[in-house]
Amino acid sequence: MRALVERLKRTLSWLEKDPYFGLFLVLPLLLWVLATLIYPLGEALSLSLKDVGYVGTTGKFIGLKNYTKLFLSTAFWQTLGRTLIWTVLNVALQIGTALLGALILNQDFFGQRFIRNWIIIPWVFPLSSSLP
Repeated sequence: MRALVERLKRTLSWLEKDPYFGLFLVLPLLLWVLATLIYPLGEALSLSLKDVGYVGTTGKFIGLKNYTKLFLSTAFWQTLGRTLIWTVLNVALQIGTALLGALILNQDFFGQRFIRNWIIIPWVFPLSSSLP
């Protein structure tokens, strides 16, 4: 057993010295990120610079006219303002509610263990209704 461990250490020692080994291990993730994030983002940016009437058709290149039209639109700024207000209030409400719940559950009261378990059980067990 000891000889096997020593042989394994010698075999793996060259991996620690190889500067490309880490890149080799990360390469599948980099390819996945490229395929699922970077490529669609580039396609969306390319599409935003064209005048496309229907999805799937090639549009005429119009440059930044779509962005100019967007930023000059009052509807865009109203919608952006409403979205920011909704987001800030929603996050504040969620954090406040979670903090209040955590503070309540941190107190000593009758049935504390039951309530804590009752809250954590949905996180422990997966949703089984989606199974066939």
